[in-house]
Amino acid sequence: MICINYLSRRVLLMLLFLSFGLTILSQQTYSISGKIIDGNSGDPLPGASVIITNTDIGTTTDLNGYFQLKNIKETTVNLTISYVGYESSVIQHDFAKSRNKDYTIKLKPSATELEQVKVEAESDGQVKAFIQQKDASSIKNIVSSEQIEQFPDMNAAEAMQRIPGITLQRDQGEGRFVQLRGTPPELTNFNVNGEQIPSPEGGVRYVGLDIISADQIDVIEITKMLTPDMDGDAIAGTVNIITKRAKSTTPEINATLAGGYSHLRESENYNVQFSYGQRYGKFGLFMNGSYLKNNYGSDNMEFEYVKSPLWGNQGQGVDNYVVRYREFELSHYNLIRQRTGVSVTMDYEFNQNSMVYIRGMFNNYSDDEIRRRKVYGLDDPLSENYFLYGDVQHDVKDRTKMQNLSTINVGGEQRFGIVKLFYEAAYATAKQNTPDRVFGRFENPGQALAIKFDYSDPDFPKPYFPKEEDLAVALNYSEYEFDRLSMRQEYVTDNNVTGKLDIEIPYLNTQNQKGFIKLGGKIRLKEKEQDINAMVLGSYNTTNPLYPGTAPELTLPGMSDGFSDHDFLNEGYELEYIPYSDNMSHHYEFYPWFFIMSRDNLREETIMQDYFAEEDIYAAYVMFQHDIKNLMILGGLRFEKTDIYYEGRKAIYDPVTFKFIDADTVPDSRTNEYLLPYLQFKYKINEQTNVRAGVNYTFARPNFEDIIPTYEGNEDGDFTLGNPDLEYPTSLNVDLSVERYIQGNGILSGSLFYKKIHNFISKYSTHAHFDSLNNSSGFINTSINGKESDVYGAEIQSQFKFKFLPGLLKDFGLYVNYTFTESDALLPKRKPANYTDFVFNPALPFEEQITEEGTEKTSLIGQARHAANFALFYDSKKIYAKLSANYHDTFLYELGADTDLDVYYEEALHLDFTAYYIFSEHLRIFTDVVNLTNQPLVFFLDQPDQIKKKEFYSWTARVGIKLSF
Repeated sequence: MICINYLSRRVLLMLLFLSFGLTILSQQTYSISGKIIDGNSGDPLPGASVIITNTDIGTTTDLNGYFQLKNIKETTVNLTISYVGYESSVIQHDFAKSRNKDYTIKLKPSATELEQVKVEAESDGQVKAFIQQKDASSIKNIVSSEQIEQFPDMNAAEAMQRIPGITLQRDQGEGRFVQLRGTPPELTNFNVNGEQIPSPEGGVRYVGLDIISADQIDVIEITKMLTPDMDGDAIAGTVNIITKRAKSTTPEINATLAGGYSHLRESENYNVQFSYGQRYGKFGLFMNGSYLKNNYGSDNMEFEYVKSPLWGNQGQGVDNYVVRYREFELSHYNLIRQRTGVSVTMDYEFNQNSMVYIRGMFNNYSDDEIRRRKVYGLDDPLSENYFLYGDVQHDVKDRTKMQNLSTINVGGEQRFGIVKLFYEAAYATAKQNTPDRVFGRFENPGQALAIKFDYSDPDFPKPYFPKEEDLAVALNYSEYEFDRLSMRQEYVTDNNVTGKLDIEIPYLNTQNQKGFIKLGGKIRLKEKEQDINAMVLGSYNTTNPLYPGTAPELTLPGMSDGFSDHDFLNEGYELEYIPYSDNMSHHYEFYPWFFIMSRDNLREETIMQDYFAEEDIYAAYVMFQHDIKNLMILGGLRFEKTDIYYEGRKAIYDPVTFKFIDADTVPDSRTNEYLLPYLQFKYKINEQTNVRAGVNYTFARPNFEDIIPTYEGNEDGDFTLGNPDLEYPTSLNVDLSVERYIQGNGILSGSLFYKKIHNFISKYSTHAHFDSLNNSSGFINTSINGKESDVYGAEIQSQFKFKFLPGLLKDFGLYVNYTFTESDALLPKRKPANYTDFVFNPALPFEEQITEEGTEKTSLIGQARHAANFALFYDSKKIYAKLSANYHDTFLYELGADTDLDVYYEEALHLDFTAYYIFSEHLRIFTDVVNLTNQPLVFFLDQPDQIKKKEFYSWTARVGIKLSF
């Protein structure tokens, strides 16, 4: 009790001294504050300049248009208020008459075009985004919803592909995972309204941004050089999606109605969007809802490769190993994707010193997929294209995957004298539910088939049967045997609960210098869980059923729905007699006792992939910003601590038969701590030109599939190991940039960047013998820490209109950016697949057993050397049209067990078109066409002629109307 009283007196004394100091500081000085708004719409103008005339003392408005100048010593001052695209204003204030004044200042737009029919909001929103980008303390790209609308991008990932330094990984033709500055997506932090969002994906942390519709976005911020008040687990940078908020007392109503056509499946798509926003005095409300349904498909050919000896040449030993096919697949996809998004923002501004807000966002993504597939199994090769022991399988996969992402942020801002207080509590949840995944398969009767490949067209190898009797077996579909029916339910949840507090205290505000200290803390509690349940049926028996009764034979023609394609991929491939999921499910429902369960597969699929993860994250930071005339210096430290608890599964196998017996739960607990320094500079050459430089230290948390403790084998003798001993990757980051903002929504910028990444995480696979399992052998698949990686590159960006040209040409403009990235990654050396003397001991850490092999150098996963965007647009009073191209170079996608088996993502050029015509201030009609050149998705091995996967989508178009009131 004595200690508590003593401590209380010390705290009280400190508060009294602080209060006294602030009182002394405020004596004989004045303050002036206010809000800068658009004189027509009433919208706040963030980044507006407020300067005491004929001095260097000034400030800029915040995102809500507010400004405040303190410690003014003169009794009478003139303020000059300016904003790009608006007429400047000068006001005079006499503090002898009014000591502290709160103004509302309306600026008039200077563009005479605003008085005409053309809606200037299209460029005005991006002008404001550029001003925020110019005035930002850190290196970032800011893109407004107005610029997003000028491209035909339907989801958040595709909207980001236009930003310098970003490449995409696509899924079924749509952009999904974002890669920033030549790094894999797990090194980027993904936020909504400033807070990290969880991932509905089962094994990873990063989020497929195809879950968020583009029309839910107000602003995208890509921060490439972090500051201490941002989460430090972002080696590549941070993506922040900001939802819309009410800005004006004039109601803002927008609606979109569109429909379209997908060429490949000759199917339709629909899009509906509606938003309403208005300020009712101090209260603001904005609501936005959207729905998108797209019926389309893809056609796919895919190869599975292995490195193995040619049959009959065993005497050649290791020199006999070649890269050859293990499987050849032809897949026909029908897809229905639906996105529903709702966002609501409410805020209440008590006064310029106090406001509170609540922001909510809900996204639902449904992916209904039917895959009809024909698989040629290939074994015992005589050569790279002739296989003695082959088979043919016809299978179907039918599933609906539903993902939800919901966020809610409640917080506020409060000023106490010169001190600013920011506080927020946030909750975010992500879920993935696959309730009805059905997989069914038939295969040719027990005879082995000889299969050869015709390479007359190397882009489309053709399998055929050199023996007539084998061809007869392959075409005798009525004799195909039932092989498998599985029904799975998969459920993933990922929840974040976050609380944070930030305090900003100015310590200097003179004619030539000003500065502040900011400090704060954050707690984030995360829980993630994956639960899978399966029913696996391995055979069908009508002769000795478990219960009395009769049932029809289970045949491939009987389970087919009549689907056929005799010119698949327009290359003469045959797809016919594919089982249909509904027919197989219904057959099981009517005759369940004739099916025999595959118990080992059932237990493995149900138990082994389940896991639970809990992370308690604590962070604290201190930073300062000091401005000396045109020079800004920002620095500080951030501390992050992560307490983890994970539960994975370890399989137990019979040591002789290798049959699955049971699984143990494997717990893992540990703590990771990081102290992260930051330093940045910004020099303002003039009002339109900045030079920036920065250096900081960041880290990344591993994906759950990499670090959760697991130990699992399969029927081929291969093992998958989780690695809880992984070190967190860390990185030293250096940036230098120059940016020039051009009057009229233009920019010219360039930057250089470098990252030194230690302990990057890489997938690792190697062939091994298992001394505890009857000397059996197989592949070990796990994740390991690489030694180090150097990533360096350059970005350039330009956007402008040709206003200097005569006549019609002055309405044309250019949008272009280019990113060059190079990387070297050093990791433990992989053993070639034809050397099989490695013996794995499960009792020892895996990495200790492979470090003796030395190291090898490769590029970083996801690093494309060249990435570029180019768009030529026409922008007149009534018509807007844009032809846009997005390009990325080839990059390493996946490491194989052998360097010859590395998988590469082939270069791609996507060409899109968008246009609209403005009928009036309230109505426009628009059209979009995506993938004009039918760019396929292509993966290949070490040589481009070794095709791994080739998938085609054709083009998609839509036409619609937009209403604005």
